[in-house]
Amino acid sequence: ERVLVITGGDVHVGDGRVLRRADIVIRGDKIEEVGRDLRLPEDAEIIDASGKIVSPGLVLPRASGFGAPRSFGLEEIEDAINPFDPTIKLGLAVGITAFGMISEEGRDTPKGKSAVLKLSPGDLEGFVCAKNTFVGMSVPLDPKQWKSLRDLVEKAKEHREKLAELKGKKDAKPPTPPRGAAPLLRVRDGEAVLWVRSRGGPFDSDAGRQAVALADLLGCGIVLDRPTTAWTMADEIARTGSMVALLPRQQVP
Repeated sequence: ERVLVITGGDVHVGDGRVLRRADIVIRGDKIEEVGRDLRLPEDAEIIDASGKIVSPGLVLPRASGFGAPRSFGLEEIEDAINPFDPTIKLGLAVGITAFGMISEEGRDTPKGKSAVLKLSPGDLEGFVCAKNTFVGMSVPLDPKQWKSLRDLVEKAKEHREKLAELKGKKDAKPPTPPRGAAPLLRVRDGEAVLWVRSRGGPFDSDAGRQAVALADLLGCGIVLDRPTTAWTMADEIARTGSMVALLPRQQVP
């Protein structure tokens, strides 16, 4: 395997630490070691990064393109990926190494197919890192939609209770989840994260309050997708364990 060493740069580890004049040993396509005064492999190709900054690759929480389809239906995501798309190398050239995408988001209930994809030119096998790790829906909801969602959450709770009762019982057939409840169950069990966007306009304070109420209803943190007024309710968002995804150049009046 090819062994590459990047030496002498100020390495941003990714957790807040910066290692001054450190070395990075890469074997194949994996980082093997990071630190100072490492014993470097004799057959390594050396890149001198003295006076430069070395940072981890950039991960886009949500994006499209880079060889991935904008949407995918019944087929698996692998069937719709083009690992030879020229924009993959353009993304790598500016430091983007991976991104998340979602298709077929829900409106008033969590839904959607998603994938976390690695920019791996020409390598379909290494492209998909994870599947169905997040789902989506939108706010605001009207009173009828809120009632339907609360009913669905209640049915999901009852389903989990039935599963708990059957745990350990031999030959017990698990009940089928209520219609539309499967994504909710995955969110509540920590298997997927819910992304909430604003429908038909900017993510204002009213939509933000509904998003916080939604997190309270589910009993877990969610992601508010581009909430332009989140700064006015940061404490409420933090209380639910939720997060926000913002665009650096997003502007509102």
